[in-house]
Amino acid sequence: PPPPPPPPPPPPPPPPPPTPPPSPPNGSLPQPFFFPPPPNGNFPYCDCDRSPLSSPWRAETSSLTTVGSTQFVALRLFQLPGIACTLPFYKLEIDLISSSISSQFRGAFREAMIGSRRTSAIYWETTRPIVKFTNLVVPCTTPEIMLTFEIRDGVKIEDICQGPQCRYAAFTTNDNTGDCPSGVFIADPVFLA
Repeated sequence: PPPPPPPPPPPPPPPPPPTPPPSPPNGSLPQPFFFPPPPNGNFPYCDCDRSPLSSPWRAETSSLTTVGSTQFVALRLFQLPGIACTLPFYKLEIDLISSSISSQFRGAFREAMIGSRRTSAIYWETTRPIVKFTNLVVPCTTPEIMLTFEIRDGVKIEDICQGPQCRYAAFTTNDNTGDCPSGVFIADPVFLA
């Protein structure tokens, strides 16, 4: 009888997986080629009550300290006297100059603490030019509390806010409703008393 046919050759090995691009600095993501235009209207970009009398919650810079390539930021969250507090401080949004800034510095805020409680609920949006700390849940029975975080790799809060102050909104909900009075806090230590 004729010899059996030779076995078919083995299939070629699969190609190696693509090498991921190097991680950019500051824990940020690679920047896309196109960013959406800023939302219509003014910051905060949502359907909330912007009235300064809607809520007593405000934020101000307590300290900006740089050690080596790390900046330590301490924000004092507090209640203005004369305005009744009926809802907790749930969310702090910080206005950025563009969505590209949000992508460039994404992940730059680290080791965040609200009082003595660690929080990782920090979101850098790309559809709206904001970064927000959520789930803060500061009750009305707490008249003030510190929100602290680190910014590493030589980046400063003034780089992220693109100037000597940051515009913020203090929300009484975790979503885009509720009360959201806004203000500014200092981003350049030169202007701290």
